Amino acid sequence: MRRPKKKKSNREHLPASAVLLAGGRGTRFWPRSRMRTPKQLLNITGGETMLRETAARLEPLIPPRDLWVVTNVEQAAAVRW
Repeated sequence: MRRPKKKKSNREHLPASAVLLAGGRGTRFWPRSRMRTPKQLLNITGGETMLRETAARLEPLIPPRDLWVVTNVEQAAAVRW
């Protein structure tokens, strides 16, 4: 008995996006982090900021144009690149 062919899912053709939440107040990593420089904007490992390193890890999967960063007004200028 033949099995019916599987239909391709529409999800296979949908573009993927990533949303990074980066709006902390800098209180948990005190004294190193502050409201203007919370941990996501620090270079803790000695390379880039945590936010940039996360974006770099996603780059093989998600094109930069489909990467969104959600932050607060105090950190918006530092998050733009």
